Parts: sequence; structure tokens; C-alpha cells
Amino acid sequence: EIGIDQIIVDEAQEFRKLTFATNQVNLKGVDPDGSQRAWDLFVKARYLDRKRPGRALIQASGTPITNTLGEMYTLLRYQAEDALRERGIHEFDAWASAFGDTLTELELQPSGTYKPVTRFAAFVNVADLMMIFRSVADVVRKSDLRGHLKLPDIRGGQRQLITSGASPAFKDYQKHLAGRITAIEARTGRVQKGDDILLAVITDGRHAAIDMRLVWSASGDEPANKLNKLIGNVHRTWRETADQTYLRPDGTPYPNPGAGQMIFSDLGTINVEATRGFSAYRWIRQQLIVLGVPAGEIAFMQDYKKSADKQRLFADFRAGRVRVLIGSSETMGTGVNVQQRLKALHHLDVPWL
Repeated sequence: EIGIDQIIVDEAQEFRKLTFATNQVNLKGVDPDGSQRAWDLFVKARYLDRKRPGRALIQASGTPITNTLGEMYTLLRYQAEDALRERGIHEFDAWASAFGDTLTELELQPSGTYKPVTRFAAFVNVADLMMIFRSVADVVRKSDLRGHLKLPDIRGGQRQLITSGASPAFKDYQKHLAGRITAIEARTGRVQKGDDILLAVITDGRHAAIDMRLVWSASGDEPANKLNKLIGNVHRTWRETADQTYLRPDGTPYPNPGAGQMIFSDLGTINVEATRGFSAYRWIRQQLIVLGVPAGEIAFMQDYKKSADKQRLFADFRAGRVRVLIGSSETMGTGVNVQQRLKALHHLDVPWL
């Protein structure tokens, strides 16, 4: 009624969880449970496709497959469902048997032990799959952009992995996690509200790997843990780059010297302080201030909700008034235009994707 005849979706990976039926519910790498967001887009696109076949939906993404190989099936359902139906592979199990293969590998568990896990982890018949995909996809690779964009050089040629040894407290906690996993696996019947689940065990293990105070507030400060090593790296970089000068687009120098840094962590945010009694974000800020970083040069991305506030923050970062920006993948992963003065990216936790 309002005349919409096409939907254009950027960051299309946000709509990757489209429900489908499958008999392979216990196979890792297959997630049939979808989101309301994806289903909403799918039915609207199908409706509009009746009016303008083949032109109802345009999706753009830098990461079209982010988590499971089944997301390729979802992309083809959005864009080439008729092609799937013509070939008799419009049901997931038929598509998976034609283009997917399973692998069994030893995988590290939250308890610190390894066990064999079979997952949907490899494509087969790739030429046929790409023929269908390329009929609806315009693919631009990094090499195609070389003449238009210059990527910054990474010191040492690749990302640096900073590891910390497991403390005695962490090893004891892993035994506790192993006990919880055993109890979960031995449980019979349906999961009730309030029951312990494996995802909760994994989440506690990820928090403990950063700082034991995130799972046990009575734990003491461990100087050699991941959180404190990150703080040491951030302070060292802040000190070493304090005299670097940067130019405005018109060629005149900014009055404030010093490089900028960004810290990513989806765990230990300010919001978890109420439930866990400790925040990695707040500890980072407090310790950097103790080490001499002015409080005004440190900002939490979560504090800037409105677009106008975010733009002012980015301008402050580019101008050198803010030199340490702390945030999560959701709040700081896209649309943060502060690369001009950026010297280091720190990832405190390992993102799921």
C-alpha cells in the first residue's frame, strides 16, 4: 500500500539465522533454530518477489558466512530459492548431502579436556555450489580493492597472540566446571527453567580465563592474568606513542599528539558488574588512571547511545582528546570511523564468530 518494491539490507549477516527443518539436529555446525528478524525479512522478500521477480531483495555483507556452513543454505534460500527447488535441494538435508561434508576432530572442552566432535565443516562439489551462488552474488575480494583502499601494515606481519599461564585458582575452577558438565550430561528429562546448561558453563569458563574475579568476586588480583597483561600492553603503547603527531585532512597538524587504541571485549562489561560483582571494563579504566593515563582520554563505547553522541566521540578520538576506546563487538564492531589515529587493536576475549 505504501509502494515499497525492493528491500536493500546492509550487514546482511545479521539475518543469517533462518529456520529450517532437518534430521541432523545433533550435528555441530547445523543450527535449525532461526530468529524472528530473519523470518520477517524472508516473508517480506517472498511477498515482494511476486511483484518484481528476482529484484525484491538486495543483501550486502563483508562476512556472508560467519558461524556455520549452513548459512550458505540460508543465503541461497533468500536469493535463489527457485534454483534450489529446480534441483530438488530446497530442503536442508538434501542440500547438505549434495554440498556438505562432516569432519570429526578433537576439540577443547570448557573443563580443559579434549573429546572428539563431529561437525558440518567442509564444502564438497564446490564448483556446482558456486555456480548457483554466483548466479545471484556479486563477489568483491580483498585483492579487487587494492587499487581503491590501502590497508594498514600490521607490526610483525600478523596479529600477536598474548597468552597467560593458568593460575592454580583457574585450574581448580576448571575441575569445578568439569563437575558441572558431568552433571549436565547425566541429567535426564527436559531442561527446566533455572537448570544449569552447557552454554552457562562455557560462559563462566570464558570469564574465568580473563580474570577469576568475574566468576568468584572473593578472588584476589592476579598480576599475570589476561586482563592485567592487556592493561600493561595498552599503557606501554600509550606511553611510547605519546609524542606522535597527526594531520587534519587539510594538512594542518592536530594540537593534541598521541596515538589511539581500541579494546574489544564482549565479556566483563559494565552491565555484568551487578551479577558478577566485577567489571573488566572498570578495572581497565581504574588501572590505566593509576598508571598515569588521564581519565578524560578513556571512553566506554556503551556510554554513547545516540548517533550524534557517537560522532562527537569519534571526532574526539581522531583529534587525540580520547586515546583509549573500550567496547564490544556489537557497539564498536561496525561504523566506527576512527582509523586515522589508530595504533593498536586489543581483543580481550575470543569472539564467538
